[in-house]
Amino acid sequence: MQASANPAPRSPKPNRRITATQVHGALVMVAEGRGSIRSKSEQKVTEWEVGPSPGYVQALVEVAQARAEGEAATGARLLAAICLKNVIGRRWRPRRGNAVDEREKDLVRRWLLDDASEETDERVFAQLELCARRCAKNDWPSTWRDAPSVYLTSYSRGSGRALRLFGAVIKELARKGLPRDRRVLREDAALLLPDVAAALRQASSTNDIDAIRVLAKACTRLLNHSNEAATTVYDCFLALDRRAVSEFVDASPRQRRKLQTVVVPLNAWRRNPEFARVYGAPFLQRAVAALDEPGLTPAGAVARLELCGDALARAADGDEQLIEFARTHGPKLAQYCLDEALPLQPSELNEHLNDPEDYALHADDGWEVEAQYDDDVYEEDVYDADATDAPDGCRAVRAAAERCLLSLLAVDRTGDSALSRMLVERAFGDDRRSSVEQAVGALNTLSSDTIGQCRAFFAEADASLRAVGTSAASLCDALPGVDQAVGSLFATYFPALLVKLRSVATSDICVNAYRRRLYWLSRCWALAIEANGAALRALADVCVEDISDGDAAVSSAALDVVRRFAARFPPGSSLLDAALSRASQFLDTSDDLAEAALRSAAEACAAAAKTPEHAAIAADRVRAVAALGERIVNDGNAPSLIDACADCCRAALSASRNAPSSSQASVTACAFVALLLDDSRDIELCAAPAAARLWLDALRTLPLDDHDACVQACRQPAQALEKLCAPPRDLALAMDVAQVSHCLAILGQERCGVDAITCAARACSALAGEVSWRASGHVDKALEALLLVAPDVASTALSTRTPTPCRSFSGDVIAGSTSLGDGALQRLADDALDDSTAESVRAQHYAVLTRCCAHSPQDFAQALGEDRALGVYRAWLARKHVRGDSQTFDDGEARQGADVDGTSGELLAARAATGALACLRLASLGDGQALLADLDGALTLVNEAVRRGPGVSLQKSPRVADRATLETPVDADDASIELPLDALCAWRCEHDWARADLVALARSALEAVAGRVGAPAVQEALEACDAAVLGQLGLAASPR
Repeated sequence: MQASANPAPRSPKPNRRITATQVHGALVMVAEGRGSIRSKSEQKVTEWEVGPSPGYVQALVEVAQARAEGEAATGARLLAAICLKNVIGRRWRPRRGNAVDEREKDLVRRWLLDDASEETDERVFAQLELCARRCAKNDWPSTWRDAPSVYLTSYSRGSGRALRLFGAVIKELARKGLPRDRRVLREDAALLLPDVAAALRQASSTNDIDAIRVLAKACTRLLNHSNEAATTVYDCFLALDRRAVSEFVDASPRQRRKLQTVVVPLNAWRRNPEFARVYGAPFLQRAVAALDEPGLTPAGAVARLELCGDALARAADGDEQLIEFARTHGPKLAQYCLDEALPLQPSELNEHLNDPEDYALHADDGWEVEAQYDDDVYEEDVYDADATDAPDGCRAVRAAAERCLLSLLAVDRTGDSALSRMLVERAFGDDRRSSVEQAVGALNTLSSDTIGQCRAFFAEADASLRAVGTSAASLCDALPGVDQAVGSLFATYFPALLVKLRSVATSDICVNAYRRRLYWLSRCWALAIEANGAALRALADVCVEDISDGDAAVSSAALDVVRRFAARFPPGSSLLDAALSRASQFLDTSDDLAEAALRSAAEACAAAAKTPEHAAIAADRVRAVAALGERIVNDGNAPSLIDACADCCRAALSASRNAPSSSQASVTACAFVALLLDDSRDIELCAAPAAARLWLDALRTLPLDDHDACVQACRQPAQALEKLCAPPRDLALAMDVAQVSHCLAILGQERCGVDAITCAARACSALAGEVSWRASGHVDKALEALLLVAPDVASTALSTRTPTPCRSFSGDVIAGSTSLGDGALQRLADDALDDSTAESVRAQHYAVLTRCCAHSPQDFAQALGEDRALGVYRAWLARKHVRGDSQTFDDGEARQGADVDGTSGELLAARAATGALACLRLASLGDGQALLADLDGALTLVNEAVRRGPGVSLQKSPRVADRATLETPVDADDASIELPLDALCAWRCEHDWARADLVALARSALEAVAGRVGAPAVQEALEACDAAVLGQLGLAASPR
């Protein structure tokens, strides 16, 4: 591990007590100092904070409670409060022996109880609130159980800040989860609730909004543990609910918003089943009544809709009391949702008009604003403005209304489905369609009155479509046949309507919003449309024109439709061309929309590849995408946008596989990869994973007969491979690099050049033994292929040991001193010899080691050393390179069996032959005693390899579908496609340098050993071997 540039702060001497003067001086220098003086002061404060530092906590208290005037003094007090908060969090209950002294702890607790509420500076007091919370977390109930009651008593005596401390402590106690703590809290809650309820009534009578908010929250939290004084509290909540909406007109919008939410007992409703039975009815009735009152804020509407929605969901489950509520108030709730909450507000139309790109991205964010009314809900300024029609506010209300509407439909399904029929008629009925036609015609009159009326009409029509879109699944369950009816509408009516709306002379913003909603609706009813071929064709035709529309929100909605239905759309190139054209336009206005357009274009490639004719079009579009990508890279756009462009290029390339021009498309894609992986660019900012995936697809379809094109496509990108492998390593990227290197190995030096092969070998050597087991299989297969094609280059890369800086005992780097670390070969051997390594991983490692040894046994033994080499040799004799779970073979298993992880018998046969070759060559080194020591094992290995046959070293080129996640739909059938590289793999296997006559090699090895140690020693070793094995190999020992 690299040593830190700054040494860890040293603890001060424990026998030196820290004074307030020292702490105050250091904190003033931290707040006001410059340069080295400030750095030294910060280091000193850090040392005190780490501890042990006797007197430090007491000094912090003295500095924090001083009331000196001036900015410097206030800054020091604020820093003292912050440091005190940190000490309470880190050293109150430490795991080591640097705990704060108990007397100092008691001093802090007494100061927080007695004097903290007198603090006048708001910034300092905010830190003291956090100190009180941390003390409550650590010390309650053991040593600080009386804190809530003390603070509540101080508030009753007139201290407003004591109430804030009370609220902070109660908030922390409500988070405790240990059974003992919760049992104590139940006891204390029963004692506190009557006093808190009385304080709440008093605050309500004096219109103290801040106190009402704190006390109401405290009541809510305490009622989760005890029902003491529940009737009093909820009666007060009801009274406050009425006043919160209609009164407190002088309060700030933020205060009114918080007050309108805190008095809605949504927590109690969700956590306490008894609440609904005993207290629920008045709150539900009040919630419905409040929805019509003009003073209701968006946050208040959300809380009340959530309460009603939960009640309706329980009614759908059979709660009789709530079923009556649904029957009585359901129609009014439905009317509010459809007429008030769901329609577009003027602020949204203005946002659409002024910034259509941003509106397209955030128009439907409402579902992400779901209110989970918990401790901190509405504490932050969730809404951009306090007006009811502010974009974020109305979207949150709309989302809550949609959830409430779904609950209403769930209740409706238990009855006569009247609401479901009303929603369908309101959105799709004859009257609605006639009204839309009239409104479209009226837009041509261009009078201001007409435009205003049409805006209101289209906003209401938009709400009707939104209702049936959100509830599509519920409507299909409630009304059999409605999906076929909607599919028919999308085959005829809606596409024609979209054409009419596009042709309106004055395309008002409300029309564009309605067009956008129609496209959104099609995705909600996707299953119905997919079942109707005419609807798919009509939708594809109308999307082409609207993608090119000037309004970004409409175009974005049409692109979303393409992305959803591209695989089902009829074959063609118009959608792809429109998406690429729009992506180019969006680059000038919105990177996010340009990325979405490129993702849609990638999906459109699937539709463009269904016939060879359209595959040729996709091949031609690779050039257009690459040109667009060059513009994106040169403009320095976001990595996610570059990633989307690379994936789009890859999808077009994959779609062009059946085209005659696919080879040239691969060359174009490789040129784009070279741009992305240019050494002069930051690899991380150029979407390296997407570039590697694109390169892999391009390599697999390169024109093998055009050697110059292959070299051009491989040489420059290959120079970035080592850079991609630099730590910290990304698992997916490591797999991509390994698969790319595998493809380069199959292409060979004659097609991609020696430099590219060298870069691939170095990259895989850097990854060998350094990546997770999941990625190591891809790395080992690439190394096997490299050792087959370019054994000299691969062996050199595997044996190279990289220099690493030397470090002292303390971890500091010793300047000018380096040592040689283990090379890839050593790492693979160590990992393979480790019994804790997964067996499949060890088998892959051994397969790499066998090829390396078979090529150059002397270099192999020298690189590993005697102990490692002997351990690997014994592992080969134990057949670890062909999986140790297959010790015996019959004639059927020898060539047709498969490994337990899916490795084919052909590949196992090749590995067995290479392993036997490596054993013979390694054991024959020196005087040959290693061969004679276990001659029976070596010859048995040779015999099994001969019976298996030569096998196949390379099966197919790497498959994208081998990875855990599929990037685009075109990868799904990747494993079954025959690629040009697959034929080259077969040729490589036929010309494998490791194929040898193992019997002749064994005989030659024995003769060589006999020449060194004498024939009698060899004869004695042969006599100890299995006679059947010797007979099958023709090496029978001569009789004595």
